[in-house]
Amino acid sequence: MAKDRVPDSIKHPLSLRADYANPYLYGGASFIVGFVGLMGSVVAFIVGNRTAGVVLLALGALLMVAGYLVARRGS
Repeated sequence: MAKDRVPDSIKHPLSLRADYANPYLYGGASFIVGFVGLMGSVVAFIVGNRTAGVVLLALGALLMVAGYLVARRGS
């Protein structure tokens, strides 16, 4: 019988073993965007726009937590 040479990513494209399903990559990107959002909120507070600062702070913190949880899932 011939050996099956079809990669797992083609057989099951939504499986965790797929080539593109790297949680460290997506978690790290989300964490970095969240960190940039936190820096943007600090700038908004310094400039004086408190509402924008609070919104950016909340979104940045949410993205950092989500990125950490996604990256941790891969370990």
